[in-house]
Amino acid sequence: MDEATEAGGIAQSSGEAVGGFLSGIPSTLSDFFAGIGKGAGVNGMFDWAALVIGIALLLGAARGIRRGRIVGPIVSGFIAVGLMGWAVS
Repeated sequence: MDEATEAGGIAQSSGEAVGGFLSGIPSTLSDFFAGIGKGAGVNGMFDWAALVIGIALLLGAARGIRRGRIVGPIVSGFIAVGLMGWAVS
């Protein structure tokens, strides 16, 4: 056999393997987030958005409390807990 033919075959099979792997990533990510959402009780896109915004607000509230602020982070924390509660109910 010719070495160029063998190298071309190896390159082609490697390319097909990488292409097959990359084509499976979107469905795998979709299934992963669907499983997380099902486990958390999050059903739709608005619920996901509320959950992410709630987590961001809660992190901001924790950061504000560490800086010595009181009123703003407490209000933000209540809103965050409310959003996350609405998202999972």
